[in-house]
Amino acid sequence: MRGKVSEGNFVTKDGGEIEIPVGYYEKLKELGYEGKEVVLGIRPENISNDPLVLETYSHAKITSKVIVAELLGSEYIVHTDLNGESIKAIVHSRQNIKMGDELTFALDMNRAHFFDVDTELSILE
Repeated sequence: MRGKVSEGNFVTKDGGEIEIPVGYYEKLKELGYEGKEVVLGIRPENISNDPLVLETYSHAKITSKVIVAELLGSEYIVHTDLNGESIKAIVHSRQNIKMGDELTFALDMNRAHFFDVDTELSILE
């Protein structure tokens, strides 16, 4: 998803703020990305709507609309839309998820990757 690096946060297109881990933020700032647009990449397994995870990562939450929910036995692959961008999450199947639901997810930002908008190369590697 696209957004800007600003004062320790990743700011989404709609103005939502997701806290960037301090070490990552310091490196982004050092490399000149403060105030600039970057792409945040995070794997579906590092996005969760489990209550404990939402509490643990309360500083890194997004709310998005379910476009497709693929039930795969013990889990769903949930395809959502956040400001026109596709976000996928893997969640437990013990909940009833359907198209159109608004769900809140927490992102494990310790597993996040940041990419340069122009070169598409990983910034922190």
